[in-house]
Amino acid sequence: MRGYLPDLFKFTYEEIRPLAARHSPISRFVVLIWGANPTFDYYIQPRLGKMPTVIVDLSEPRSAHRMQLQAGDYVLACRYLDWHWARRLTAARDLSGVGLLLDDDYVAFFGDRSIPMLYRLDVARRSVLPLRMIRHRLTDVLVSTKTLQERFSHASATVVHPSPSPEDLEALPPLADGVVKIAFHAQLSHLGDHAFAAEIAQMLVHATTAGIVFDVVGPTSAKGIWARVDSAHFHSELSWPDYRNRCRQVRSDILMAPMFDTPLNQARSPSKAIDAVRMGAAAVFPRLRPYRELADSCV
Repeated sequence: MRGYLPDLFKFTYEEIRPLAARHSPISRFVVLIWGANPTFDYYIQPRLGKMPTVIVDLSEPRSAHRMQLQAGDYVLACRYLDWHWARRLTAARDLSGVGLLLDDDYVAFFGDRSIPMLYRLDVARRSVLPLRMIRHRLTDVLVSTKTLQERFSHASATVVHPSPSPEDLEALPPLADGVVKIAFHAQLSHLGDHAFAAEIAQMLVHATTAGIVFDVVGPTSAKGIWARVDSAHFHSELSWPDYRNRCRQVRSDILMAPMFDTPLNQARSPSKAIDAVRMGAAAVFPRLRPYRELADSCV
């Protein structure tokens, strides 16, 4: 298929697999992140305990490139990597191990034509291309869902579950202003979901006389989609710390998760449930595997 990015990059599920073994006990964790993000906060930070840890922010290359590795370091890449660190890990000796945490299906992501091409290329620059350089040093793969574990079957991946903070799960009193506030928060990879959610919003506005407002957070390219919904208040994407704080301050009655049944959404973790609790909202989820498993777990 011409222009199909997984073919263009020759990237398949078999590419992600540990080809090395741990050689020594872990003396220090080195976690590579690309800016503050929910993946680190939900999946990694709660599990670090008292182990000596260094967090390296790859979005700040000057400080990231100055950090020195030591014998016994275990380096964990949280979703992304850059070329500098890929070369360092390839050349490094005496590391305890090198791990990768995936919470997205990159094959599905690159093949999803509803996602802008430039965005997919940018993610490729920070994921598949540099990750290829370290596959002979990779000792462990962690994934956020069973679907990812099955798709990346050659990775012998371990499934880890999100662990929200006590602040995320603090019970909030219901809103009492008489207006129903419905939230839809989704990034650029869910542009098609924005169009679908906006259509639902229009139907709700026309079907009821009750007061309804929609709180929308998304990429600038989705603003026009929501312009036809009179009661929608659109906010451009925020940094993760600002978004996390805003959810508790702004609150909502209902949170709609992205609904489309796509290969990408099927592999996503049900972390929107944490967002819903943080907002004090009831959640509307699609009947996709991650949310079915969440319901079955009675969490």
